Amino acid sequence: MADPTPDTPDLVRLANGELSLAVAPHAGGAIASFRLGDTPLLREASEEALAAGEATQTASFPLVPFSGRIAWATFSFGGEEHRLARNFGDNPHYLHGLGWRSRWSVGPRGANAVTLVLDHDASSPDAARHWPYSLRAELTYALEPDALTMTLAVENRDARPMPAGLGFHPYFPRRPGATLRLRAASVWLPDENEIPTKREAPKGDTDFSSAKAVETVTLDNAFSGFGGKAELTFPDRRVALTIDAEPLFSHCVVFVPPGKDFFCVEPVSHMPDAIHRMAEVKDHGLRILAPHERLVGTARIAVERLP
Repeated sequence: MADPTPDTPDLVRLANGELSLAVAPHAGGAIASFRLGDTPLLREASEEALAAGEATQTASFPLVPFSGRIAWATFSFGGEEHRLARNFGDNPHYLHGLGWRSRWSVGPRGANAVTLVLDHDASSPDAARHWPYSLRAELTYALEPDALTMTLAVENRDARPMPAGLGFHPYFPRRPGATLRLRAASVWLPDENEIPTKREAPKGDTDFSSAKAVETVTLDNAFSGFGGKAELTFPDRRVALTIDAEPLFSHCVVFVPPGKDFFCVEPVSHMPDAIHRMAEVKDHGLRILAPHERLVGTARIAVERLP
């Protein structure tokens, strides 16, 4: 195996053929840069964002031990009431777990792959407000000559059963003519508090069964019955990307905010606020891990040059 590409104090750098990746363990285990030659394939993190360790300003970050929102930063499970520390400014909900707000350690490292590790000990009251169950998370980024593979795992290291989910939050550049195609059975519609309240069959702006120009919609919706594949094209950069996610990722969030230079296509294992919906929504997707049980899922972003 070739020697790894030299790292910097805050970045782990990988390369394989024309593909290169920079990972920021200190910034929530996030991706700082993913490129084909000199062409960015994801939004690139600025030096300021990396200095601040701000995962929401990077190229992608892991969602663990759940994705989306926990409404009003509180939930009951196993006969216990849990109140969480809000983790996204003045947003009243608890977002995306603790992985993206944590410093990860660097584990096994090669030229084409690196594994990051995060241990969370929930024994203190302060730690429990960030997540009330002890756990270990592992995140492996691996570069093939034509793809990035991301594998995320979480192990329940608590003495109690733990609700758990996984996901990835990539930010794609909102380039002129960029399109998205994906299939899903239904789409969740949020209320005024950004919490899903009802769902319907995709239609109009939420129907991506045929390739749709991203610049024509404004969305922040979770899709259920996601088939695991999303196809993106960037004609001006002559690049196509295909997200292939394992069946665990039965949901996908599409986030296209107005006036921004990015959009997100997020393969996730469960619906937003699933912890509050398990009794009424059969396909909520959240898993319950017994002590020492592990949940793992892989998503791949394949890269193709267009003529």
